[in-house]
Amino acid sequence: MALMNRQDYIESLRKLDIKVYMFGELVENPVDHPIIRPSINSVAMTYELASRQSGAQKRDGQKYRKDSERKG
Repeated sequence: MALMNRQDYIESLRKLDIKVYMFGELVENPVDHPIIRPSINSVAMTYELASRQSGAQKRDGQKYRKDSERKG
């Protein structure tokens, strides 16, 4: 299973059936709420960075295998 990226993470939150209350009031759309969204964006960025790093490691691994095959 591949790592989620930023957008996958945000979409996964949208699919959750959760009730969020803030200051005693129900938040209808917590993912896009202006107070909550910066926190979501911070976590989403960690997914994006992990996704980028994973992709880079895969590319580096492929390059390494090709180099080692040449040396033989």
